[in-house]
Order: sequence, then C-alpha cells, then structure tokens
Amino acid sequence: IGTAYANSLFKTIVGTSVILVVSFMAAFGLADRSLPGIKYFTFFMVFTMFFGGGLIPTFLWYKQLGLLNTRIAWILNLAANAYYIIIMRNFFREIPPEMTESATIDGATLYQVLFRIVVPLSAPVVATVALWAAVQHWNDWFFPLIFTSERRLTVLQVLLRRVLIENQVTNELDLMAEDEMRMI
Repeated sequence: IGTAYANSLFKTIVGTSVILVVSFMAAFGLADRSLPGIKYFTFFMVFTMFFGGGLIPTFLWYKQLGLLNTRIAWILNLAANAYYIIIMRNFFREIPPEMTESATIDGATLYQVLFRIVVPLSAPVVATVALWAAVQHWNDWFFPLIFTSERRLTVLQVLLRRVLIENQVTNELDLMAEDEMRMI
C-alpha cells in the first residue's frame, strides 16, 4: 500500500506540474490574436476534444516508444489538455494589452513580461487548473491499469480496484457455497 500511495502522489504532483507548464506555455502563445493562423490552431486543438486517437493506437504507440511499464506513461497521456489550454488562453486574453505594451516600451523582454506581469496576474487560473489537474491525476486509474503491469508501479487507485474486485468475487463464492449447502 505504501508503494502504491507513493506512486499516486508522484503521479499527481509531477503530472499536475507538467500539465501546468504545458498549458501555460501553449495558452500564452495562443493568447496573441495577431498570430497568423490562430483560428486554425484553435480549431485543431478543439477538434482533439471531440475525437481522440483511440486506446489501441495509443497503446501500440506507447509500446513502440518503449513507454510501457514506466512512470512517464502515466503523465504523458494527460500532459496536453485542450480544455485547460483554452481556459488559460481566455484568461490571458483578458489581461489588458496596455500592461504588456507599456512594459515592452519600457524595455522589457518577452520573458520579463511573462514572469513579471503575466505570471503574477494569472494566479487564479493557475490555481484553478492545478486543482482540476490534481483531481484528474489522482482519480485516474484506467491508464495506469492499461500501461503498467509491474507491481512496483501500481497506483493506489488500481490497488483499491483490485481489492474491491477480489472481495466481490470472494463474496460471490461464499454465497454460491451457502446455496450449495442448502441444497444438500
């Protein structure tokens, strides 16, 4: 149980951090309305929300890349979430452009604008996405079940699922044994 709990904590903390970094960078880039082809990027991102690649091609892709039975497999499948990127992008679009323009006029580089203006202002959206991502990673049991088969990589949710299924089977076997005893 201790190893499964540690794996779940690792998955939640690292996975949430990866989601925040990927979503923040993508949303900051997509927030610029003057970017050529922004509507196409947004369309393709929203398209992935409706149509996924499927479980079997994803499994084969992970197998070909050698990611089965690794901790990266837990995190990679949730790293780029279009919903989180759109939420952050819309928040960034609400930041008045005058703030970033005045900083640029005063000589600030893009990174200074990002870390001195945008990051401090975006604490609410980062906290919201972090909470959603942490809950998503903590509750995720299906992908760790599919992509990791080694016991040392079992997460708490998969372990609890196994215990519940084994308990259910044991209860059903006990009921069947009682029914057979009554027939005798």
